[in-house]
Amino acid sequence: MVIVVATARRVHRGRAVKNRSLLRRFDRLLTVCALLFLGLLVILVVPSFSAPAFELVNEASEPVTVVAQWRDGEQRVERLDAGASSRFAIDDEAAIRFTVHYASGRIVVTEPKYFTRGVTVIAAITDSGVTVRYDHER
Repeated sequence: MVIVVATARRVHRGRAVKNRSLLRRFDRLLTVCALLFLGLLVILVVPSFSAPAFELVNEASEPVTVVAQWRDGEQRVERLDAGASSRFAIDDEAAIRFTVHYASGRIVVTEPKYFTRGVTVIAAITDSGVTVRYDHER
C-alpha cells in the first residue's frame, strides 16, 4: 500500500509541473499577442494625427506656377519646372483647390478635394490637365 501512495503522489506532482509549464507558455503567448496588438495599434493610429501632406508633381513639358487654396489659407509654389515636384503640409482639415498657371498662359482650376489628418494628396500636372488624388489611390 505504501508503494501505491508514493507512486500516486509522483504522478500528481508530475501533472502539477506540466500544468505550470503549460500556464507559463500560455502566459508568454498572451504577452506576445498583447505586445503585437499594441504595436499594430500604434502603427495604425499614429499616422492619423499627422498633418495632411500635399505633393505637386509636374509631368508637363513646361514649367508651372501652382496656387493651392483652402478654407482660410493659400500656398503658392512659384515656377515648378518640368519633371520637378514639391511637397508641403497644412495643419488644417478642409477642401483644397489647385490653380495651375502654365508658362504658355493656360490656367487650369481643379475641383475641390477634401483632406484630413493623416492623408497625402497628390496633384499630378500634365500637358492635358491636372489630376488630384489621395496617395492610396494608385
